[in-house]
Formats: sequence, C-alpha cells, structure tokens
Amino acid sequence: MKILITFLFVMVSAIAFAAPNDSTFATENSPIGFASVNAMGVNGTTGGAGGDTIYFTNGTDLYNFLDDRKDPNFNLNMPPKVCVIVGTLTSTKKQLEIKQTYNLTFIGKGTDAAFEGTGLFVKQSYNIIIRNIQFRNAPIDGVAIQYPEAHHVWIDHCSFTDSPDIDTADARHDGALDITHGSSYVTVSWCYFTNHTKTCLLGHSDSNDAEDLDKLKTTYHHNWFDNTSQRHPRVRYADCHVYNNYYTTKGRMLYGVASTAKAKVLLEGNYFDGLSFPAYVGYAESPAGDLLERNNIYNNSGIPQSTGIAFEPTAYYQYKLTDPAAVPSVVMNNAGSGKLISGVEKSATVLKPASCSLEQNYPNPFNPTTRINYTTIKTGLVKLSIYNMLGQEIAVLVNKMQPQGEYSVDFNASGLPSGMYIYRLAIGNFFETRKMLLVK
Repeated sequence: MKILITFLFVMVSAIAFAAPNDSTFATENSPIGFASVNAMGVNGTTGGAGGDTIYFTNGTDLYNFLDDRKDPNFNLNMPPKVCVIVGTLTSTKKQLEIKQTYNLTFIGKGTDAAFEGTGLFVKQSYNIIIRNIQFRNAPIDGVAIQYPEAHHVWIDHCSFTDSPDIDTADARHDGALDITHGSSYVTVSWCYFTNHTKTCLLGHSDSNDAEDLDKLKTTYHHNWFDNTSQRHPRVRYADCHVYNNYYTTKGRMLYGVASTAKAKVLLEGNYFDGLSFPAYVGYAESPAGDLLERNNIYNNSGIPQSTGIAFEPTAYYQYKLTDPAAVPSVVMNNAGSGKLISGVEKSATVLKPASCSLEQNYPNPFNPTTRINYTTIKTGLVKLSIYNMLGQEIAVLVNKMQPQGEYSVDFNASGLPSGMYIYRLAIGNFFETRKMLLVK
C-alpha cells in the first residue's frame, strides 16, 4: 500500500491558531475540560505533538494508515503523528476506525477539509485530537467514541451536518457525535452542529450502568447547536459539564439537555434562544439524573427542569466562563470548521526525513525473504525486531550501535507460518512500526 507522506520540520505543539473574527476566543492549543485531566496513566490530551506530519487526500490512504497503526497489546510504542486532512475524503466504509492506537492528531487543512458520507470511530484508543474538519452525511455517526479503553479525546472546531441531504424524518442518520460504552476524559469544544436530528448522545442505554457508571467524564463548551432536534447532549451515568454553548432553533429543537440514569450534569453559562424545553431531568423511559443549572440565559425560552447537586468541575480542572450574554456573538463567530488557520499550511515542505525513518519492506507480500530499509540521522543504539500479531518478539535483526546513515537488512521467514507480522525500529526515543505479509 502507498501513502503519500510529507515530513515537515514542524511539531504540533508549535502550531498556532487564529480565529478570523475575535482572536480573544477559540485559540486554545490544548483542551480545557476533562480532556486536560491527568488520569488513567495519561497527563492530558496532546495527540500527535512532537510527531511527523502526514498529508491525506483520500480515504483509502487514511484507512491503510490507521490499519497499520493498530497495536492490540499497546506495547509497540508507536511514535506520535499529525495527520493533515486535505480536501474532501470519502470511503466505502461507513466509518474509518481509529482503533487500538494512540498519540494522533487529525487536523483539517484550510477551510474545506471534510469527511463526506463516512465518519471516524475512536475505539479502544487514547490521546486522540480531531480538529478543523467537517463531517457531512455520515451514515452512522460523524464521530463515535466507544469502549472503556477510549479516553483522552479532544474534538475541537469541527462541523457536523446532514446538509445538503437533510434527514428530517430521522430515517437514516444516527448521531453526529456520540460518546458511549465507558469512554472518558473527553472535551468537545467550539463545534458547530446543524441540520441533524440525533445530535450528541452521552451514554449508551439505561441498562449499561455496569460499563458506564463513574465513566463518560465529558465537557461540552462553546459549541453551537443550530436547527438540530435533540441530544445536546442526552446524558446517562456521566459527570458532564455543559458550559457557554449556544442553542438556536427554527422550531425544530425538541429540547436542549437531558440528564437521565444517574447522570450528574452541570449546565452553566449557556444561552438558550427560543427553546420551549431547555433542560429535562429524565426523558422518555429514562429515569432522572441530577442537573444543576446556574448563570444561564433563557431568551424566549421555557423554564429548565433541575434537581440534585450534580458535581463541581473545579475538582478536576480549571476553566473560565465567557459572559453568557456574549455567548451568541462569540460562538457564532468562532465555532465550527474553517475558523482555524494552521501553521502546518504555512511551513516549507521538506522532502527528506526530518527524523529517523522506517520504510515499507519489499517485496510485500513476500516468500520467504524480504528487505527492510531504514534511516538513522544520528549515532545511536539501533534495534530492529520482528513481532507476531500477538505482540511476541520472534526475531531481532539488528541490535547494535550504528552511525548516521541509510541501512538495508534482509529477513528470511522460511521457518515461520504464513500470516501478518510486525517489524519495529527503535533508535533512542524514536520508534516506528510497519506490517508485512508472509504468503507461502
């Protein structure tokens, strides 16, 4: 498989963002909220910070890249990567799986980066950032975050819509952004949701307490829910902080936020414009959760339901509220994709590696011999190993000090059965893995 890769001398930590209208807001280079918390062995959400930058112009290359990144046993120490989405990506897959991996940033280039007719599925992964991307007409979820191992995810400055194929009858499209099955430490910020029915589900079902209780810790801030119907979010079992969001309706919005099934929701500093039901405690067959509301504005809106004491976010993280009266202008001017200008676009392209590199073996598939090429840019201890798909080391091809240079190593697999294998290069703090297929 071929992936067009361009390495840049730029790290994601050096990327600067600027909002075109009000640069006071929407310029976070790291998440606020639960995605910033030190928990589960991860100190905040940094994504691909410090990693090489890869450009993707089609869904097939991205699918192949993600497939190669899978680390089922989380023991391969794969390096961070910054994945730049260029133009509109499509796929025959309903969702592209970010599965069993870590330390990745996905960021859209310019104002038109999009996934059309497909979405992203963050599954059993951690330290993932998704920014500045449109998600249009996703047949399942635009973005889904699932399973207990999914944690520390930041969704920022993205747009979610059915438009132009508006599913007004709720006949096909599911959630725009759903967080379920015990996922946790997630922040959703500065996103724009429009022309969608089931918007943001937090917590799978009333019967899923064994998996979800005391998990699903999620923050929603400075998002714009416009002409959407329900679930902004609908919450089960989670500690959920909803602050400084803007809710607008053209008569379509059934409700704003619902706290159900032992959820603890703090609704704070939001602006509700024209909603008959800003907040529910309990919804449909779901039992009531806690919902504490404070300092919200209900313009031409009904009275929210509230009960209980919820929780205090400052026990987990620090944040600063925008004056709720300013929320409409601040959020409308800054929320959604295309509002960030990435330093990635402005950097000079470097066509040679800016770091050590590991190439795809050739031939691949192979029987029984293949060649592996790699480059080291400084003298150091080099280890090149072969693993089976269980993560067991079965061969060491190189394990010695080597000076800067380009190297080739032949691997003979005559004593091994057919199947997929992983080879891993370690040079100091640099790690990279690839897959190869032995066919006999």
